[in-house]
Amino acid sequence: MAVVTMFAATASIAQNGFNYQAVIRNAQGDLLADKTITLRISLLNGNTTLYTEEQTVTTNAYGVASVVVGSGSVKV
Repeated sequence: MAVVTMFAATASIAQNGFNYQAVIRNAQGDLLADKTITLRISLLNGNTTLYTEEQTVTTNAYGVASVVVGSGSVKV
């Protein structure tokens, strides 16, 4: 299982969203190239979760996953 942590300033993602890319690695540090993964993206203000969504994407040959935050499946 890969864990990606993202820190972001408060953003109004309801209108357009914003681009985000991450290099995905497993627990041993190996790239997860050409793999389908699910990302859970949360925007936080301190300990308060302001927004959470999930997106299923496929990494490229370099293990990079690219998403538009704000276009995923919103979670409560």
